[in-house]
Amino acid sequence: MPLLRMYWKRIARRPGVILLWMALPFVFLVVYQLAFGASGDSGSAALPKTPMAVIDRDSTLVSRFLAGALSQGPLAEIVETRAVRDTTDLEPLFARDAVAAALVIPHGFARRFALGQSDTLTLLTNPRMTITPRIARGIVETMVVLANGLTRAFEGPMRSVQRLAREQRSPDADEVAEMSRRFYVVGERTRGLAAFARADVKVTAGPRDESSASRFNLAALFLPGLLAFSIATTAMSLENRFLLDRLDGLTRRFVTAPVRPARIVLEQRLYAVSFLLVVGAVAGALAGVVWRIPPTGLATVAAVAPPLVLFVSGVAGAVFGLSDSRRANGAIASVLIMALLIPGGAFFPAELMPEWFQRVAHAIPTGMANLALTHALTGRDAGVDAAALWAWGLGAMALAVVLQRRRVA
Repeated sequence: MPLLRMYWKRIARRPGVILLWMALPFVFLVVYQLAFGASGDSGSAALPKTPMAVIDRDSTLVSRFLAGALSQGPLAEIVETRAVRDTTDLEPLFARDAVAAALVIPHGFARRFALGQSDTLTLLTNPRMTITPRIARGIVETMVVLANGLTRAFEGPMRSVQRLAREQRSPDADEVAEMSRRFYVVGERTRGLAAFARADVKVTAGPRDESSASRFNLAALFLPGLLAFSIATTAMSLENRFLLDRLDGLTRRFVTAPVRPARIVLEQRLYAVSFLLVVGAVAGALAGVVWRIPPTGLATVAAVAPPLVLFVSGVAGAVFGLSDSRRANGAIASVLIMALLIPGGAFFPAELMPEWFQRVAHAIPTGMANLALTHALTGRDAGVDAAALWAWGLGAMALAVVLQRRRVA
């Protein structure tokens, strides 16, 4: 394969170019870590809303007040709630990544609250997601802290309510007036949340994968998308090199050697795919060491990376095989590949985006690969049809071979 050897010798003479291409994911990851913090936890209101489900098994005024608190005031800016009848309705929502968590208000919650008895709220987290369940847990824990603080602050006036609840009778006019006065006095005294200093938290998370949570790593969420972006930009650079060879007559000299046009195109495709795999593997391995990404799901990575490279290289090759205009081909390829990378979650995890965005990511090859790699590196099931991804990759590469061969012949 003389052409394949020629291209590898050419790149070996300029190793600095390889380092430049591999540096792109590292630059973006540094920016993300500066923005989100080294631990990956962020309470920034700039993040999209966290979708949460609420299962109200009590259906009382108190439980409805608790559920409504998630969609009132400042919480309404960071939480989006939906009512769900029971836990059996959660599985399809979790499967679609439509909700990050579900708050379960138990039956008898209002009665136990009125009697001053302790109670437990259950938070069921979506095992398919990583960041947003953490946000949901923090929101619920904060809300419970405030609720516990208010309960303790109003402990005196609440004794009258609890006595009436035990006696199972309605208060008379004098009792209503006295309770109102006492609630007003405590309310004035607790202005500024001063009564919350002694609050305690009573919240229990539902079924969750503790081992997966312990492996949470911010870089593992962003690295697959950034590697896809690096592969895409590298693929366009390679296709631009092939185009220049064609315009400069180098490819024509190989044809008159004689070497069949189909062989030239196949060797160019083989070089592009092999080079992109090497760049992606080396950059991914270095990023894993630098950012201490746990080496989980490597089998999934090995199965998903080749079809992703085939697809990206095929798209770039097909575009550059349409005409001899370097500027036009570069512009079209850039727009097309970015249109595939952005909805695919290349620059931001799809789980933080709206449900419609996640459906798009599941439908396009770059999104399928990004989701599979992200899930694998964070210890979750890939949840992607590998056969469909390979079909996309091989189809794009076949189209590139056909179009490129027409230009070479």
